[in-house]
Amino acid sequence: MNNIPVDSTQRVEAAVRQLRSLVGDVEDALVCLWKDEWPDKLREKLRVGNQTPISLHDSRILLKTIAEHSGKGGQVHAPIIPLAGIDPRQAAVLLEIQNAIKHETGARWHDGDDLRAERIVASFMAGTRKRSERTFASVLEHHQEVFELRDGKVWHRWWPAVKSDPESPWSDWHHMDSDHASSIASVSGQHRLDIFILVAGLIQQRTWTLDPMDDRPVRLRSGSWSKQWSGRRSYAQHVTGPIDAVSHHPDHLELFAFGERGQQVHRWSWGGNEWTPWMDF
Repeated sequence: MNNIPVDSTQRVEAAVRQLRSLVGDVEDALVCLWKDEWPDKLREKLRVGNQTPISLHDSRILLKTIAEHSGKGGQVHAPIIPLAGIDPRQAAVLLEIQNAIKHETGARWHDGDDLRAERIVASFMAGTRKRSERTFASVLEHHQEVFELRDGKVWHRWWPAVKSDPESPWSDWHHMDSDHASSIASVSGQHRLDIFILVAGLIQQRTWTLDPMDDRPVRLRSGSWSKQWSGRRSYAQHVTGPIDAVSHHPDHLELFAFGERGQQVHRWSWGGNEWTPWMDF
């Protein structure tokens, strides 16, 4: 049996209790998938014996429903339901931590798992909350912009709506086609603006830049977005949000997030070159 401090166990249990707010969303998804037969179908999927009640209010049943599962030979199956705003890999990690405090066979406890559980739960709550998440940025002497994450989709508007008219109002909201995101951050410099989103534990980025061939005053110069979101997969440690971005030099970008152990991490890039791996902060 693992020797786990009582206060650590209590912290994990307190964090996991917050997941009760997800029960309604998960049940709605299961009803859409399997109608009234969802309890029996779920029991079959989870390989739960008839003697064990199927209740989403049991946090381990809830997490198993969201998480990815490994079958024979280590094969990874898709999640039963892809609950918006939650990385199923993180749900699997949280399930393992909870199994450890319940002394399940094969479940191991590591120092810091209580903090890790709190960070994962916080990321779930941030990713599934109904309130939109916003971030703001501006390009000096050109325009300012607001980005909003609504149900995992990115929207933005800018001022002035007409770059040649500083008296024009804000633009309407426009949708930026993207994968489902759970967190958003933006940062701007003298002649560029970068937006980052967190998608299933990985960062994606788009960049707006001024046309270098346009020699008119900055206020009148043309600019454009990169055509698609670019992912940084060469150092694919999965992170959780919220994410944030800063820049202290025109050629510098830096990102902050929370790592797989719940620790704060950061990575940076200079001159548009390759990003560093995530490093503990």
